[in-house]
Amino acid sequence: MNVRTSTTRTPLTANHIRGFWAAWGGWALDGMDSFIYALVLTPALTELLPKSGIPPTPGNVGFYGSVLFALFLIGWGLSMVWGPNADRFGRRCRRPKHAIPIVGVLHRLQPRFAGRPNRQGLQQWGRRGLQQGPSQS
Repeated sequence: MNVRTSTTRTPLTANHIRGFWAAWGGWALDGMDSFIYALVLTPALTELLPKSGIPPTPGNVGFYGSVLFALFLIGWGLSMVWGPNADRFGRRCRRPKHAIPIVGVLHRLQPRFAGRPNRQGLQQWGRRGLQQGPSQS
């Protein structure tokens, strides 16, 4: 049996090169996300654990930090599932008239869930900042 191998190379197109850099950039940014998460985790838990009634001992910080990091990685891994499902089922609503009321309700409820001030609170904060002028620090 005579097998002939080809030694010619397939030339890379501009799309191949762009695709490589996009994949490499995504990989690098994902690695940066996990590094920043790990970097900030210990100081954040040292401050937040006492507010939850848990002493910030190295053992508690390590335990709760590992649980939180595991949840972060699980969410990161499940993005393979949620992304395609969002594309498939999230685009069923063809007309914006169905989506706009949902967005309005979620926008109205968001400050209550996120613990952030509502629009009126932000306007008052902005007015107060304008009245006081620039900070002297």
